[in-house]
Amino acid sequence: MPQSVWYTIAEVNIMDLTKIGKNIAQKRKQNNLTQEALAERLGMTPQAISKWETGAGLPETPALVALADCLEASIDDLLGRYGPETDLFMETNQSPPKAKNLPFIPRVERWDPPEGCDMWYSFPAMIAAALCSVEAYESGGVDALAMDMLNLRYYDIMHVTGIGYGFLWNTPRHLIEELWHINDHRDMADRVMRYYGRNYLWLTKENSTPEEVRRVALWSIANGRPVVMENAGGMPEYDLITGYADGGDTLIGWSHCMECAVKTDEQRRFVNPARWDEIKDYRALIIGSRVPPSYTDADSVAFALETLNTSGPAAYFDYKKDKMYAGDAALDMWLAACDTPQNAAKLCKTNDIYSFALYKNTIHAAQSVAAYFKGLDARSDKKVHDIYSQINIGAMRLADSRRRMDDTPADAPGYLERCREHITSIKRHRADMRLWLRELDEHFKDRAAYGAAYRPYG
Repeated sequence: MPQSVWYTIAEVNIMDLTKIGKNIAQKRKQNNLTQEALAERLGMTPQAISKWETGAGLPETPALVALADCLEASIDDLLGRYGPETDLFMETNQSPPKAKNLPFIPRVERWDPPEGCDMWYSFPAMIAAALCSVEAYESGGVDALAMDMLNLRYYDIMHVTGIGYGFLWNTPRHLIEELWHINDHRDMADRVMRYYGRNYLWLTKENSTPEEVRRVALWSIANGRPVVMENAGGMPEYDLITGYADGGDTLIGWSHCMECAVKTDEQRRFVNPARWDEIKDYRALIIGSRVPPSYTDADSVAFALETLNTSGPAAYFDYKKDKMYAGDAALDMWLAACDTPQNAAKLCKTNDIYSFALYKNTIHAAQSVAAYFKGLDARSDKKVHDIYSQINIGAMRLADSRRRMDDTPADAPGYLERCREHITSIKRHRADMRLWLRELDEHFKDRAAYGAAYRPYG
């Protein structure tokens, strides 16, 4: 997989080019290369290398990737993003205003969604809303934002991030966990940004301070781009910051957990104290300018297959140090837990919120993936159409299995068998998905068939 460029928003003017130049020079010397030898390997002039190393300029994205490969370093190593003493940001040329609102960002909320909203998971939902809003702002079409457009983007992201192919079991808590923990969030954000062709920043406590995040977030919002952030103003999960007041001491936006808002405004957005000095953990996605897409539908199918084959313990979940299992191993644990009608009812029926979450973690995920392949079918060939048809029928069969389970009373004879049958049907659907994705992956490897039709869209 090609290296990712994590920090390339030129408009923010945040890179310390002198430090980057020193990093490049250090890596070059460690590889026993002169500037002339490095230039020859890259097909460039020694003057270009000298310019980078003195901080007079930064390599363009393709050159940066080639440079990192040549020096056997990561792009993060060259850009110097992980040292605790690294000064990440320089002052922007123009300070943002003390207050700013982006009123055109549509509401995205889990428990009280707008009509037509089907975006259940906060991570893909907020990124979908942010991307659509940025694109609309850039094109001057903010009035055209519609929930069906947001849903389609959300379904794509459920596929691109692998969320729609996950299944997680929380062993100590004995319950099914939300799927957006299935893969590493930084990696998932990178795949989405490269799929849609966007520069971006991914800021965490490992590579930035809260004050630095504050400065870049205010710059982003002042330039018409909402910010996706976890734990924004004390709000749980990922939220969409659509405005701020008091120079950033107050954050305004949409959350999947609006009951956690300190107060709401006339649009029903949360209005919370930012709590920058209290924040202990955070992840923030800042969306930048357009770049050529570098992640194809073929890449995303290969990653979906990888996620589908993930087993426990889940590599990226560390919430309260719980032990997590993923994929078929998780389903086996759920199946084993449904050993009596009473336990089956606890896990499948009696708790309404749990039952709803279970629906979203299985049927909703399968339907989201099917919606992505419907879009792929519309711009592809007969082979893709045939595979989409099978995926869509599989998702409908899974929903029918769930309905049969729900329609059976918990005290009726055969209820336990119906619950176990449904879990088995999920396992069967996952096995079918593996076959379909492998077939599609092989189809995409044929470069003649691959063509431009499989490039990202939107």
